[in-house]
Amino acid sequence: MDIVELRKKYPQYDDLSDGALAYGFYQTNYTDMPMGEFADKVKLSSEGFKQMITTAKEKGRNVTSSSTTKDGPGNQAITGFNQQDQSFVNPDMETMSMK
Repeated sequence: MDIVELRKKYPQYDDLSDGALAYGFYQTNYTDMPMGEFADKVKLSSEGFKQMITTAKEKGRNVTSSSTTKDGPGNQAITGFNQQDQSFVNPDMETMSMK
């Protein structure tokens, strides 16, 4: 079911952003799946995913860049979103460039 179908099925949540709606559905039914994978599954836009991350943080979830749902040393906290290349960025990291 994609985000459009979710909106049709649950019109009582029309006041929520796509990201907030997706996060609520994710939190209720899909926490065993990485958040990004779920966002892809429901065809959430880049802006919608950014809203989903913001909602998750507001709800106290520690959002990471890892593709796993388990905590561990590879889970880097997501602190920003780079719209140009649609990747998550950590402003504390040095920029890497190809030479």
